[in-house]
Amino acid sequence: MSFTHLHVHTEYSLLDGSNKIKEYVSRVKELGMNSVAITDHGVMYGVIDFYRAAREAGINPILGCEVYVAPGSRFDREVGSGDDRYYHLVLLAENNQGYSNLMKIVSKAFVEGFYYKPRFFIEDLLKLNPNEVYITTACVAGILKDEDSIKNIFIPLIQHFGKNLFLEVQNHCEETQITTNKKCLLLSKKFNLKLIAANDSHYIYPEQAKDRLNFLKGKGIDYGNEDNYLLDFPDYDTMFNRFKNQGVLTDEQIIEAMANTLIFRNCEDIDIDKNI
Repeated sequence: MSFTHLHVHTEYSLLDGSNKIKEYVSRVKELGMNSVAITDHGVMYGVIDFYRAAREAGINPILGCEVYVAPGSRFDREVGSGDDRYYHLVLLAENNQGYSNLMKIVSKAFVEGFYYKPRFFIEDLLKLNPNEVYITTACVAGILKDEDSIKNIFIPLIQHFGKNLFLEVQNHCEETQITTNKKCLLLSKKFNLKLIAANDSHYIYPEQAKDRLNFLKGKGIDYGNEDNYLLDFPDYDTMFNRFKNQGVLTDEQIIEAMANTLIFRNCEDIDIDKNI
């Protein structure tokens, strides 16, 4: 059985990921995978290093970003009205034009949307061609987090991107994740959208979790319940068993959600053009 890791953070992920790109690519090779994604938080700094390392190893690099989406408009400035909140969302370039446009809006998030984080707004996303990028609902901090984000971000994205939007389920045995996965199941039936399985990898092996936590605490960062998550880079059987132990999805749903990650192998071979 095979699947694609599509929610992975490297050392370029803002004060968060500890995956080293070369070690990450070696792990992909070790597991016999032929495609894998990069989705650092808010930035695309690591894309070229990742692209080169993956191609040298004979692996298809899927280029993306886990972005921050704010409710409302970039013109809202009243703190407390939503300007200081954001939700996570994963964007993956399907082709060269998608990659180009993704770079543009990530840059725009820094120039026009920065408020603690480089933020997108729904109008930015709705300008993207729905045939040029794939979207996933990301982690427990994603666009299914509350009713406001479902109404004001998730629903408009369905209407614009259709089948290129996927409901992301993760295998962490923690109450918030379990609630999110149950939402994904309900929304999958309601809107006829596919589930995709992800692990939100921030390091490669379970024993590296402590190193990442020490790194975060040294920076004064505390993600609360996420300390109980296993954010490593597991093989197929390990990931399947974690979903099974979580007890939300049936065996058939787990198998289907993991198989659906292979859809992202349809991403075209991106041409990294250094010309401006």
